[in-house]
Amino acid sequence: MIKIPKPYPNPSINQSSDLITHANDLTEGWAGTGMIVTIFVVVFLLMKGRFYKTSDSMAVASTLTLILGSMIWAMGELQGNVLMIFLAATIASVLWSIFDTQQ
Repeated sequence: MIKIPKPYPNPSINQSSDLITHANDLTEGWAGTGMIVTIFVVVFLLMKGRFYKTSDSMAVASTLTLILGSMIWAMGELQGNVLMIFLAATIASVLWSIFDTQQ
């Protein structure tokens, strides 16, 4: 069944959180998740483009994503299980970066 998008309830957007909330309502919760995954991919590719090791790129991208995801979760726009996935990814990638001996 095709859902017709709801019009924006307020004619002006005063804060970025209003836009995120409205986008999350329209996509039934997927906007916050999509934004976080996109940030992760962009940061990871930027770090790899600068010739950092894969483990270091993964650690930086997952840590930054965890911090930004925590802020979006505090706004109520990100589910807790998505944040826990990024927490596990951060822990695993930091450990990988610490024990990675490849130069």
